[in-house]
Amino acid sequence: MKMKRLTILAIAATFFAIDLAAQTSHVSRGAAPARSEIMSFDTRRNANDDNRTNVQQYVTFAPVALTSTATVQSVGQVLEVPQIWNNRDMYLHIENPHGAYSVYVNDSLVGRSTDTRTPTEFYISPYVNHGRNAIVIDVETSGEPLLSSSLAANPRAQFENSYIYSQPKLRIYDYDVRFEPDSTRTFGWLELDIIAGNSHNYTETMEVGYDLTDPAGKLQDYNMRECSIEGHSVDTVHFRMPIYKTNQWLWSQRTPHLYKLTMYSKLGQMMTDYIPIRLCFGDTRFDGERLLRNGKEFKIKAARYNAEKSRTQTLKDLRALKSRGVNTIYVDYPQVYWFYDQCEQVGLFVVDQANLNVERGRNDRTIGGTPSNDPTLVDEYVDRVRRMYRRNRNRTCIIAWSLGGNSGNGYAMYKAYQWLKAQGDERPIVYRDADGEWNSDWQLPATIE
Repeated sequence: MKMKRLTILAIAATFFAIDLAAQTSHVSRGAAPARSEIMSFDTRRNANDDNRTNVQQYVTFAPVALTSTATVQSVGQVLEVPQIWNNRDMYLHIENPHGAYSVYVNDSLVGRSTDTRTPTEFYISPYVNHGRNAIVIDVETSGEPLLSSSLAANPRAQFENSYIYSQPKLRIYDYDVRFEPDSTRTFGWLELDIIAGNSHNYTETMEVGYDLTDPAGKLQDYNMRECSIEGHSVDTVHFRMPIYKTNQWLWSQRTPHLYKLTMYSKLGQMMTDYIPIRLCFGDTRFDGERLLRNGKEFKIKAARYNAEKSRTQTLKDLRALKSRGVNTIYVDYPQVYWFYDQCEQVGLFVVDQANLNVERGRNDRTIGGTPSNDPTLVDEYVDRVRRMYRRNRNRTCIIAWSLGGNSGNGYAMYKAYQWLKAQGDERPIVYRDADGEWNSDWQLPATIE
């Protein structure tokens, strides 16, 4: 590995050194956090526009080829840490690897993943030094790993949508949000838990808050509170506020109204984090037999679709599906973040699905006959479901969770269901290959496309 580091640093000296300074809960060492897909912006304007090109704490990860063998391709990129990134937490966000992969920073193994379709983040701060750092990824070239082997080849370029970003050591680490009608459906309740994190060695005080703007651009609510957080820990700041005049902005297929929620953190007199999300006002529940949207039974008319390479083409496709009567999209694995944005914008629901797509032995119910009945794979099954859920749980376009594609059934899939059920989410859990067993709440309707 030292040879790889020397190689990448030598290449960087002449070809592709990246000068970041010119571009405008505590995570255990080596672990990748399972949380909402957060993008921290330095200004409100950039947050409003989802403009990452001028954000000082963001850089695209586009590694170049280094070495290749019959089984492994090594790619890499140099991270030159600018002074502005000092005293900040750094993350490597990986999407679209074309095989199982291992991440190294300065010769140290950060982590490994066999999940090629779920965006994954690695906490790299413990491995990063001042100045130039070599980030090397070894990608196995044998194709899709076992648990996604029934998927078609990934049409996206390798590491497309991948990036490196940083957050202050006192920052918004995660959040949970619910924005639903009250029992009389005359106004709404906003419930927001901002999970604040402190990566310093000692207790620190900061402020976290939010503001909520309705679809017409009118400010409906704002709040800010101080919190004291012990070193290397997280704390939750809870907000619960009534929001009036919400009945005119109920989200539906016909009227996909979107509120804008901006969360922020403040240290002293300086705003340090802006995190924007869009909210649909409404609720989805399952009463054991029927799917209810805003208290009324909801009939699914579904199509199976995964995001295309470009946002423009995907938006065009989603609008065309809706024009043909589709109201719900079934996906094969967790999608790029802007796909869910577009579904909420167009007025389409989503059944989100974990990347468990392995048809091998799906009808063999002996132990290990199918990976889904292999006790040694329980941790990986649960991890894939956990990452899907933790990443997308705040998406109000999602009306159900799917454990995976047609992958047989058994002990590993039972445990994945039990983990997801324990989260207390009122949306149903579905699995087509449950074949009448208990680890599926509901049978999804067939697609119309």
